[in-house]
Amino acid sequence: MLKNLAQAVSVVFHPIWMPIIGAFILLNHSQLLMLLPNQVHRAIYIIIASSTIGFPLLMLPIFIFRKTFKMFQMTQKQERYIPLFVMAIFYFFSYYTLSRLNVPGILTGFILGVFISTLIAAVVSIWWKISLHGVGLGGIVALLVLILLFRHGYPEGLFFQALIYTGIVLSARMYLQQHSLLQVVTGFLCGFLTISLTMLIY
Repeated sequence: MLKNLAQAVSVVFHPIWMPIIGAFILLNHSQLLMLLPNQVHRAIYIIIASSTIGFPLLMLPIFIFRKTFKMFQMTQKQERYIPLFVMAIFYFFSYYTLSRLNVPGILTGFILGVFISTLIAAVVSIWWKISLHGVGLGGIVALLVLILLFRHGYPEGLFFQALIYTGIVLSARMYLQQHSLLQVVTGFLCGFLTISLTMLIY
């Protein structure tokens, strides 16, 4: 029962959903983005969803056919780095497209941070199994911290929910014996620091 629950939590909070979740948070809680017209919101969702979810999922049958990995979860470290490099390319496409549309920097900076953190995770995964769930959730927590810190919005409730979800998800990954404590903490710090630094510099 607990194993099934942990697996369900891992799928629901899979790293592939994190960029669109971050975009949703910004579009609904950042004062800079909330006032944009609805058609701009739709365009942003389409660009981010297609490049961070749609295109990677379209590549899934190719990866499975070529035996790049066996499962959506990519449980082995040697299964991870090629898909991660490919996903990083799609993420960069999303960043490039948004930057050309003159979308406010808080959003393009976040997507650039997603690209960089994915690239770092891809390189690390050549030698070591860093927690991708940790990377994704660390990025979301960093995003909420920055929104609060610079008073772009006031998602205090979301921030505390994100901390709770992070604890649950990373505990589930360790319960499933997919990661050690060091791997989930390193993943979280990678996502948190990369998103924070990228958005602050951007």
